[in-house]
Amino acid sequence: MHDAVALYVDTLRSYGQPGAATSGFGECLTQFSQGNAAMWFDASSMVSGVENPDSSTVVGKTGYALGPTKDTEYAGWIYSWALAIPETSRKKDAAWEFIAWMTHPDYFQLVGQEIGWEGAPPGSRLSTYEIPEYAELSTTYAEPTLDSMENSTQENSMTVDVPYDGRRTS
Repeated sequence: MHDAVALYVDTLRSYGQPGAATSGFGECLTQFSQGNAAMWFDASSMVSGVENPDSSTVVGKTGYALGPTKDTEYAGWIYSWALAIPETSRKKDAAWEFIAWMTHPDYFQLVGQEIGWEGAPPGSRLSTYEIPEYAELSTTYAEPTLDSMENSTQENSMTVDVPYDGRRTS
């Protein structure tokens, strides 16, 4: 892990933009989608901005790949949706209803029809890739995204055992 972080930091210092450590997702999205960055390693959610013809100059000009690895076959699906309801919440039922709505296939249809298919959150539902309009739009990034989703399990993407399996426990 130390070597991976050191390589990333060294690469960023040598080849990244000035002030890279203070650049957030929005700044990086702007730089990349305006053609001012050659490479961006981040979450699959970047696709919604990179492939948006209303705001990006690199639509259809970007290649997508799995994250690099050293000791494992897959890097792991690091940037997944991680939705949780705190035990201390006083509105657990409402929170659950919202999560159920925003992860339901109907939500993705609504986004695609109302905002545009490039706005549908990539990598969050396998069924999204079965929608013809989304399948056509996602040809450049579907394969690495689906490959990562399918194969990034604890068994083939972790270098040390952990005392949990990441599944819902309650």
